[in-house]
Amino acid sequence: MEKAKEFLELKQGNIIIREYASKFNELMKFQPHYKKGENDEDICTQFENGLRANIQTIVGVLHITY
Repeated sequence: MEKAKEFLELKQGNIIIREYASKFNELMKFQPHYKKGENDEDICTQFENGLRANIQTIVGVLHITY
């Protein structure tokens, strides 16, 4: 349950995007709602929301899907 909470609260902070993405994918296993191939839009939104604000601005206009 703690890993599920950690996933929901995950923020990029001072780490590079590759490390953030790796941690995101690792913790996603503990969230049954987020399964690859299902809820793709929710997964993308969760990922984008954890990015630093300056990167969110850039990525948000790209409308990236998982």
